[in-house]
Amino acid sequence: MASMNPQIRDNYSPLEELIMQALRRHGEFTPSTVDGDVSLMMLEFANEVLEEVNSHPYWTGLELKPYVSIQDARPVADNIIVLGLIFHYAVQQHSSKAQPASEKFFRTMNQTLYRAKHGTERPVFSQSLR
Repeated sequence: MASMNPQIRDNYSPLEELIMQALRRHGEFTPSTVDGDVSLMMLEFANEVLEEVNSHPYWTGLELKPYVSIQDARPVADNIIVLGLIFHYAVQQHSSKAQPASEKFFRTMNQTLYRAKHGTERPVFSQSLR
């Protein structure tokens, strides 16, 4: 599922909603009170995530253009953007959550993009492995 917010948009969620989800998951329990500077910083982090997706060997889509507004959406699975935001935010905050966030972000990005490129079918072997 590409969108974690089907109540907002069927395909891909606006960055603004993904920022709020990332901040909540990181531990900010009132993300609606963050100021504009935090949103702009998160927009920069989201653009870093798009660059990581663009350069990923499993990415088969067109080049993703940077976000120019937090109301924008891009054709990338929401969970990749959210986990990337959490990772970059944790690094910026010098949080102990940075290492686990890094592992989860890159594992999820690899798995999601692999499935998008190759599907979910397992190879069938003609001989049994004994």
